[in-house]
Amino acid sequence: MTEHKPRAMSAREGERCAMPRPGRVALGWMAAACLAAVPWAHAASPGAATGPGVSAPVATAAPPKPAPVQGPVLVPPVGMAGASGVTAVPIAGDAPPRLMMSAPAVTANKAANGGVLSLPVVAPATLAAAPGAVEFVTHGRFRDVPVYKPKGEVQSVVLMLSGDQGWTPATSRMAQSLAAQGALVAGLSTPALFASLEADLGDCAFPDGDLENFSRFLQAYEKVPGYYPPILVGDNEGGALAYAMIAQARPNIFAAAMSIEFCPVLELRKPLCKGEGVHFSRRMSESRTTAKRIKPKDNAGVVLLPATRLSAPWVALQSGMLTPFARRSGPLCEARATQTFIETISGAQSVALPAVQPGASGGTGAQPVTASEPFKAAFAKLNAQRKPPPPPPPAAVSDLPVIEVAAQPGTSSELFAVLLSGDGGWAGLDKEVAAALSKSGVPVVGVDSLRYFWTPRTPASAAADMDRLVRFYAARWKKAKALLIGYSQGADVLPFIVNRLPAASREHVALAVMMGLGKRADFEFHMTNWVSSSASGLLILPEVQKLPTGLGMCIYGKDEKDSNCPSLDPKQIQLVKLPGGHHFDGDYAKLARIILEGARGPGSASR
Repeated sequence: MTEHKPRAMSAREGERCAMPRPGRVALGWMAAACLAAVPWAHAASPGAATGPGVSAPVATAAPPKPAPVQGPVLVPPVGMAGASGVTAVPIAGDAPPRLMMSAPAVTANKAANGGVLSLPVVAPATLAAAPGAVEFVTHGRFRDVPVYKPKGEVQSVVLMLSGDQGWTPATSRMAQSLAAQGALVAGLSTPALFASLEADLGDCAFPDGDLENFSRFLQAYEKVPGYYPPILVGDNEGGALAYAMIAQARPNIFAAAMSIEFCPVLELRKPLCKGEGVHFSRRMSESRTTAKRIKPKDNAGVVLLPATRLSAPWVALQSGMLTPFARRSGPLCEARATQTFIETISGAQSVALPAVQPGASGGTGAQPVTASEPFKAAFAKLNAQRKPPPPPPPAAVSDLPVIEVAAQPGTSSELFAVLLSGDGGWAGLDKEVAAALSKSGVPVVGVDSLRYFWTPRTPASAAADMDRLVRFYAARWKKAKALLIGYSQGADVLPFIVNRLPAASREHVALAVMMGLGKRADFEFHMTNWVSSSASGLLILPEVQKLPTGLGMCIYGKDEKDSNCPSLDPKQIQLVKLPGGHHFDGDYAKLARIILEGARGPGSASR
């Protein structure tokens, strides 16, 4: 059976909003979904059922990020500084302050902006002083996501999935409690995520890719050193989703999952794609009285089944009390049924919560989850179990976002590789190709393009950085020849870099490999590149034509619509056409083999 991507962004960059899996086919997409990551002041009422993640005005540009102050920072949207009729209003409880505009100010604002309301800039100090201020980020499916920061260095990253009521003051307190334990926490509205998934084409959903991609973007945006696979913490229905994600995802995508008041029911009309291990049955509509399997149009959600294996540790915190969601979901959520479910899964843990506290789901219990020692202890234990982040890069290249992948013991090669990732960051294809090369004795230094091009670069400055990497790792690994490999955005910039290398470094280059080459190159990260190919970057074809004959290889998928590879001269560049699209049907071991064969000379690479 064919698998499906979480969403199809553009024909060019499937990885931009969700890391795809081998064999997934393109679905529909919404052009606005990945446009902006502009923090702004949330203007919804506190505790609204939709909460964050439903809609947000998208500013045209982001203001400079203010220096951190005590607690989280609220960054307002771009607009007209000092506009009249605008105030920042603190909200009681955990909700952030709102920007309020008088009716005359709204009318004048729209008139000045072509009929579109543009929220103004308010002095950061004014907003930061308001109680409960948080930073809001929009990216991909996730809109105006509240981000809670620890006071010190980030020790872990948490994607917190709300209950069926959306983001509430209670879930905000939970996020603040985790931030106090050193976590960078992003608050995601589960109902809003479900609505976005259900709006896409296709008959099943892969939200794990969206969650991983958001995590990578968030950590790059916040300049977190290295990368932390996120811990999923879910409240009620969000806890069911957290469980489903570590059943669906590949290993090392998520560090762990914690479910609060777990019930194995998802009110997601579109079922999850089967993925690596998530199993479920279709839920019957309450109006049906027969045991006949429901049709998709009648779908009332899915019932999760115990997985045979999970990709990460999972702990469920249960009080035995029925929350409003659990009561609606029926006997599947009763204490005995959920405990049996948890005990069925190898390695899963169950932790008892005090029975007087439905507070995590918006109830009125005397002891909310955040005040309970079991909650804090369970998170601390999960955080301690996660794999430590990789060691920082050597001092000589510590200013670059590099990842070292050592050659596997017992293997050897005269080659080493420098791999420039796609603009989705160091994930998916990049990691898999690097792993396959390492099995053949080729150590790899990866460059995370998402982080690298967050700072504007030029062809000359990028070439200087590549020169530094080639010289440093040739000496460090005692290798004579280098493979320079780029994927997607990394492929786009590679010919510019190679042509500007000093002669001494270029002599080390055995092959320059461009995988998924486009037509224009960007040397700076742009939000709009996540939904369409760049129309304003530098033309790539003239730069490829300057490469020495035999030095370049261009690999493309036969289904790619905007690849530059077919327009290249096969007498100058090794051309390799593979099945599939921009991800080559997920056959990453074959990609590595083709690269190594191509390094032996033109005509060596198998198709």
